[in-house]
Amino acid sequence: SNMAAWVDGGWPLDGMISRANCSDGRLAVLVTTGALNPIHAGHLNAMTAAKATLEGMGIQVVAGYISPSHDAYVGPKCAAMGTTAFTARDRVEFVRQACEGSDWLHAGAWESSPQHRSWPDYPLVVKCLQDCIAAKLPPSRPIEVYYVCGLDHYEKCCLSRGLRNGAGVVVLPRDGKTASVPTTGSSGSSKARIIAVHPDLCSGALQQYSATKVREALREGNVDKVASYLPQQSDPVVEDKQDAFEPAFEEEASAAAAIDNDGGGEGSGGGDSRVTVLGRV
Repeated sequence: SNMAAWVDGGWPLDGMISRANCSDGRLAVLVTTGALNPIHAGHLNAMTAAKATLEGMGIQVVAGYISPSHDAYVGPKCAAMGTTAFTARDRVEFVRQACEGSDWLHAGAWESSPQHRSWPDYPLVVKCLQDCIAAKLPPSRPIEVYYVCGLDHYEKCCLSRGLRNGAGVVVLPRDGKTASVPTTGSSGSSKARIIAVHPDLCSGALQQYSATKVREALREGNVDKVASYLPQQSDPVVEDKQDAFEPAFEEEASAAAAIDNDGGGEGSGGGDSRVTVLGRV
């Protein structure tokens, strides 16, 4: 159930811990945030590209968390843009379903939990995950946490300086452009763990998903095209007017931008869906 997702800090850690206990060498966990309104296949592909990049460097990724943003952030932004937002409960459930077929991806529910009076920004989300992992594993078995984001977000938030509390950053490319990453931290005393994903890992399947394309498909009433953008396990059904559910975030035309604290697009899927969204406007 969704309430179960908020238990134990909102981070399902059991699978991560068991994988860490069976692994040797340098270990890492990925986390990304965003409206995820709802999650689409581009978000999953981006996490897979980030995982492949780290593992190509000899860092084993034992888990990845996809964390929908709080209603206090998503709701007003969607309202200002004249678009509709799924509730946090729905967005977490869509992510949970999308991750069901994965042996390493999980939904993170802490960020969107109703326990927060105001929305927690991404540095706080990363710190919370770090603390939850540290509380579950001995200091002798450290796990590095990496924040996955798009190039626009990386540049806007000046993440070349890195994140506090020792978290790393994995930056997705945008339109074939790789992020410029420093070789040392801002203090010059320690190497900043900022890693750029190569565009080759984000060509084809990753780039074809975007909020703009989902919006266009919805306006055309093209149910099959919308369904093709959604993760196979997450297939929201929109009854009656598809145009009641337009993408909730900026008109980003790549999945790299869509993962960047911006959501995907809503759509309708096949009739065998396990999730039905009944025309909430």
